[in-house]
Amino acid sequence: MSKREKELAKKELDQAEGEFKEKATALYNLLIEKEGLETEQATVLQRKTTVLSLSSYENYLQALETKLMENKQQTDQARDRMQIKQTYFNECAKAYKQYERLKEKKRIEADQLEKQLEQKQMDEVSITRYRRVLV
Repeated sequence: MSKREKELAKKELDQAEGEFKEKATALYNLLIEKEGLETEQATVLQRKTTVLSLSSYENYLQALETKLMENKQQTDQARDRMQIKQTYFNECAKAYKQYERLKEKKRIEADQLEKQLEQKQMDEVSITRYRRVLV
């Protein structure tokens, strides 16, 4: 897993989160509107009003209920997409972390091997110098 794939997964997750927040905010606003309408309707019912007015409130309330159900479904779908993107991002992040650990381990092994070779060369140089002194 490359860093680029991880960053792309994060970008997709951020977009999915933004979409979910947008849908959830719209749903919240519709719920507030419905609550206000129901409160207003209750107030109107306490006063004497026309059947036409009550019918108008009821029609608007039904239309609002339809919008609410559609928006709730869209919000649920956006949440599902966001959760899928979150899972994928977590998998990418985990795979990238494992890749980085493996890369670091190989780097450390290469450094150790290089040090061993340097030490071996130094030992050979020392032995050669020692032999020259003896001769």
